[in-house]
Amino acid sequence: MNRAVPAAYRGLDRFEARKRVLADLQAQGLLVSEKPYKLRVPRSGRTGVIVEPMLTTSGSCRWTDLLGAGSKPVAKGEVKFSPEH
Repeated sequence: MNRAVPAAYRGLDRFEARKRVLADLQAQGLLVSEKPYKLRVPRSGRTGVIVEPMLTTSGSCRWTDLLGAGSKPVAKGEVKFSPEH
């Protein structure tokens, strides 16, 4: 069970969930406006089904460890960036 998804939307088809989220935002007065937006939607070449990214949590590494190890050579001047900005 994904606790990041509110209970009201769990188990819904993505298209139905989007409709309900929009309706809930409108009902609570939180939706400022709706604007049409053209988007190239990727589709599977084999089945024609819409391909969407799978959202996951990134809990497989400690970012603080990586940050410390990566910033030391920069602080020592061992790494040069070009251009500097």
